[in-house]
Amino acid sequence: MQRALILIPAASIAAFLSLGSTAAFAAAAAPLQEPPQLSELEGPQSQQALARLQQFFRTVPDARAPAVLHEVLERTTAAAAHAVVLEEYQRRKLHGQGRATLEALSREHPERAIYAIDLVQLAVLEGDLDRAKADLRSAAGRFPHDTELHATLGRWLYGRQQTDLALAELLRAQQTGLRDPQTNLVLASLLARAGALEDAIDTAASITAAPGLDPRLRGEAAALAGKSYAILRNEARAVEFLEQAIQHSPLVEDYYLSMASAHQQAENAGAAVQALRRGWDRLPGAPGIGQTLSRQLLAAGDPEEAVRVLVLLTSRHPNHGDALRLLAQAYRSAGDAAKASQTWRRLIRQQPRYPMANIFLAQSLAEEGAPPGQILAALDKAERISPQDADLYYLRGRIFNSLGRHQDAVAQLQRAIRLQPNFSGAYYQLGLAYQQLGQPDLAQEQFRRRSHLEEGTGRTR
Repeated sequence: MQRALILIPAASIAAFLSLGSTAAFAAAAAPLQEPPQLSELEGPQSQQALARLQQFFRTVPDARAPAVLHEVLERTTAAAAHAVVLEEYQRRKLHGQGRATLEALSREHPERAIYAIDLVQLAVLEGDLDRAKADLRSAAGRFPHDTELHATLGRWLYGRQQTDLALAELLRAQQTGLRDPQTNLVLASLLARAGALEDAIDTAASITAAPGLDPRLRGEAAALAGKSYAILRNEARAVEFLEQAIQHSPLVEDYYLSMASAHQQAENAGAAVQALRRGWDRLPGAPGIGQTLSRQLLAAGDPEEAVRVLVLLTSRHPNHGDALRLLAQAYRSAGDAAKASQTWRRLIRQQPRYPMANIFLAQSLAEEGAPPGQILAALDKAERISPQDADLYYLRGRIFNSLGRHQDAVAQLQRAIRLQPNFSGAYYQLGLAYQQLGQPDLAQEQFRRRSHLEEGTGRTR
């Protein structure tokens, strides 16, 4: 594929414009001196040159736009300039004009693969995928051994979320000798997404093993191979490649999380925690690692350590709602109901519409022995936000039972059961209320229902 730039003299474009009303154009283009020299698109100021080219196009009258755009396409093979032209065709809704121009130029310059690329891109921009597929087949037939053409199309299609088309093009590039590691990494990712995990591993592993590459790139490839091995249930190889990923890029949070997941999949909870601790030491305050580690610690019966992790995490990310919820749960598991209540209040201040926060606060207040009025106030707020939640009526019924307000407790607990018929704890509290009201038959009926549910799969309190 040609890569040399052909400059567009400003006078050449001006000549096209002079065919019409130069006065009208001069008025429209007054803020702009002249289009950039296209040689600038490959220099250190290429982004500025592209912006100037886009600005210039917006000053061109509609009647002269096809001629000007044709001029740019014919006089340069710079991919960046062609991309700006295609965007302009799309902006002006000149897809048909653009296709006719590109097809004509392709016939005039059959050696230029850039026009084959342009035709595919224009079809995708227009949303005509059938046309895009036909253009891809045509490009493959005309340039069967042009690795760069297929790689360029593959990368562009991948960026446009046309993953099936991208995979087909990158496979063509691979068959014709694709060597670019970044493009090979895209190919490996697409292979993994398509379920061709062993091919994805082979491609990614070749990148990881290549000496002299950017460590970041080698780390991404190793991580992709490791995750693919984990899907294949080969946890040992998964851990091996994820370890390589960490060695290449030790500050990527996802690699430690994937390592822990592979260990967890292998039912090695201790190794999973160790991987997460290692990541936490390297990346203290990383949200994903902190939350996952704290959950593992809570599951392992170490709420105190979970609290230490989450206190640091929430100090670094004070508005992280999920971390605050975990911290409140960790305080509760550690037996510190007062700090659990403080944390729930903190979360409620940040997320006043979070429906469960006031219910959890009420639970925590009950556990710390707070005055019933505080607990009921929290439940009143919860009811305003989430009136269909059975837990709040259950908790209110428990509080009313503790206050001797047994008739009120019956009403609340019956409502909880209507919302959640298998709520065994509500039947138990309802039975206690009936006992205190001197209705032993009704009380025994609730206790029997509770026992029946707990023998099956009902909820308990």
